[in-house]
Amino acid sequence: MEDKTVTRDQAIEVTVFGIAFTLAVVLHFVHLGALPLGDVEAANALVAMKMAKGQAVTMNGQPGYAALTSLLFFLFSASNFWARFWPALFGSLTVFLPLLFRRWTGRTAMLGMALFLAIDPAVNALSRTAAGTILGLVCLVAALGFLLNQKWVAAGIACALTLLAGTSLWIGVFSLLLAWLLYTLIYRKINPGSGSQPAVKWGNFFAAFLAAFLLLGTVFTFRAYTLTGVGNSIAEYFAQWVQTGSRLTVMFIALFSAEILALLLALWGAIHPETEENAGFRAFAGVWALLALALILANPGRQVNDWAGLLPGLWGLMALGLDRLWRFFHADEFLLKLFQMVATITLLVFCYLNILSAAAGVQATAFSNLYWLYILLPVLLLVVVTGLISWGWSVQAAKEGLLAGTAFLLVILTFGMAWKAGGLGSRPETELWRADALPTGSHWALQTVTDLSTWNS
Repeated sequence: MEDKTVTRDQAIEVTVFGIAFTLAVVLHFVHLGALPLGDVEAANALVAMKMAKGQAVTMNGQPGYAALTSLLFFLFSASNFWARFWPALFGSLTVFLPLLFRRWTGRTAMLGMALFLAIDPAVNALSRTAAGTILGLVCLVAALGFLLNQKWVAAGIACALTLLAGTSLWIGVFSLLLAWLLYTLIYRKINPGSGSQPAVKWGNFFAAFLAAFLLLGTVFTFRAYTLTGVGNSIAEYFAQWVQTGSRLTVMFIALFSAEILALLLALWGAIHPETEENAGFRAFAGVWALLALALILANPGRQVNDWAGLLPGLWGLMALGLDRLWRFFHADEFLLKLFQMVATITLLVFCYLNILSAAAGVQATAFSNLYWLYILLPVLLLVVVTGLISWGWSVQAAKEGLLAGTAFLLVILTFGMAWKAGGLGSRPETELWRADALPTGSHWALQTVTDLSTWNS
């Protein structure tokens, strides 16, 4: 009987990860080469194309991206699709990162995080950008997971890829090192029973690190100058501190619009105490997120893509929040909870539609000046319905139904934001998570050049 249970649990996990990976691949690869490259993307792709052709090139701060993409340009051809291929592939692999932290987050949170990472708007935006940011993000989190699980060879390879990733991830690297230092010096002394650090097999770690760093950093010894990009990436990061970047309002609008679900669950995981097993994990993830937040906001040359350095700590707290949220639900009173959930979804959707109508200036009725009433009325009705269910039947059922309905809408909102953040919406040039401005009308320019060539032939 126990073997059947284990087999069933394994089948569920394989199915969930399969669904998550398939969904991530679809979101990251659909129409991947349709949008033209922006200035930053084109500059990165141009370096890779020159490397593929063996031409002289000045390395920028994206050595890992340039090395990997140059191989694709050499084997196939230089195109928008191949310029974005590696970011899309690495972004799809994020769904497997929760496997490395199952010991601290639990099985339910692991599966939930896999599904969330498949539709994370920030991940989708970074995965569809021709840059090394998502490569560094995935490798940084993987390196930490491999270190915690004592997989020294894999950790060395992941650390090497992180250093080659580019400028944006230095925020994550510096905040991780500071968080690890504070955790070691302060938290572990206050809580001596929080576990012992395993002995690191430095020989295996550094052998794998040097092999991966030198092989990829020199494009298998064919382009040794690629290694200079590591120093250039550090120089570019510190150069941002004397530049002017995005305004704080733009930064926070981009963060909250894309990561509202992650932020709410991370807050839930941070304020609700859990078992001693994940207390240290929560403290470490929280400090990491706070340090990354401080580094991003203090940098005057900050860009929206710099939020990538905040995501690992945020994901750690979110996983704990997911585990806590799942424990909140119970299997009894299903129909009552379903009614509350449906009522919550319906009324909040009406509220949202009324907000859109007010924002668009729709004046379909003589009472259009009472738009605040139309916005608040569904909310008040939801309060009444929830109160009646709590008073007449069950407070717990009302809470769970209300929470389930809100969570369902947030998941739908997150998926929609992921679709738009990846440039798949009707106005991709307005997306804040793009690395730079999107050229528009390129297909008309190409069509005009083609027509002129045909007419003059």
